[in-house]
Amino acid sequence: MHDYQEAIDKLTEEAEFAGHGPAKIALLEEAVRLADTHGNTEASFNIRLTLMEASTFAGRPDLLLVAFSWCLAQHDRDPDLFGDEDLLWKYKWVVNHLPDFPQISRKQIDDMLADMETRFEEAGSTLHAVFQQKRDVLMSMGDFESAAEANEQLAQTDRDWLSDCKACIADTEVEHRVLYGEDEEALARASLILRGRLSCAEVPQRTYAQVLLPLLRLGRVDEAMSFHLKGYRQIAGNPGGFLNHIALHMNFLALTGNLAKAVKLLEKHLPAALENPSLGKRFDFYLSCRLVLNLLLGEDKKAVKLRLPSAFPLYESGGNYLTSNLLSWFANQTQDLAKRFDKRNGNTFFSQKIADLEKLKKLATPFPLPSKDKSPGA
Repeated sequence: MHDYQEAIDKLTEEAEFAGHGPAKIALLEEAVRLADTHGNTEASFNIRLTLMEASTFAGRPDLLLVAFSWCLAQHDRDPDLFGDEDLLWKYKWVVNHLPDFPQISRKQIDDMLADMETRFEEAGSTLHAVFQQKRDVLMSMGDFESAAEANEQLAQTDRDWLSDCKACIADTEVEHRVLYGEDEEALARASLILRGRLSCAEVPQRTYAQVLLPLLRLGRVDEAMSFHLKGYRQIAGNPGGFLNHIALHMNFLALTGNLAKAVKLLEKHLPAALENPSLGKRFDFYLSCRLVLNLLLGEDKKAVKLRLPSAFPLYESGGNYLTSNLLSWFANQTQDLAKRFDKRNGNTFFSQKIADLEKLKKLATPFPLPSKDKSPGA
């Protein structure tokens, strides 16, 4: 066996036992580099498939997109050597992340959705997965009319081997109902997940975060608190993959009067947000920071002491920050990102999210954390 192959095997074995995060990605990237250097295209292809999964669950969609493009090109050159079933499955992950990058044009997104549909159709798929991804992508860009059309197609199509699992499908249904403000329906769709009847790699973690706002709006704050306590602990260690869900937990803490804990989450996860390549997820987190700081100012908390990373543009070595300065920075960031997304999407969906902060503030319902959960690391 070649020495480089032994090194590749060792790297991929180490990666298999590493948790989702930068370490796993680094091991796989080194294995890819070795395979590429020695011209072992088959190994390069297979390792990249694993890298795509690691990148997805670690919140590195940028790496996912690059690895997928390379593999798709290899498949198209030699379909017999490089099969497409694994690629088709991962195509769903790719298109799902496209809207998070405002630099990817609407035409590019539409073209990839069309290409995905063609490939799934050629593989004999019912297109159930395609219609679901199309609906989800269009919803995330605020194109509700086109999303409704895709949803109708989805409802009339049978699931197949390329469809998401039932837990993921139910979770996306919850997310859409929340977007429409249909709280009771959102909770109905979440029912099997919340009762432990449906689960997968990222469910119920995502769902616990999604139901916080509906429960708060319905006055069921005690239930929401239980899902916050369970849910946040499950995702706190992977801010790259769950940054937007962490933002929902921050919102909940802020709106229930647990501002000190909300500030701790801001402090803890801002480093990951600053580095997150997904500008959509970064927007969600920054918007939550904006809500927290706005509520702090409303309580006349004019200054906060925080340990923020030196990469933060307003970094102060002493850790003393004026609340208004922080609020101004996050306000500017969210407004700039909203302009970029709205320009790409051709609507005001992201700007409206900023405007809706005032509505959100009116939901404030004091509900203290249980005393054992007030520690910063809880």
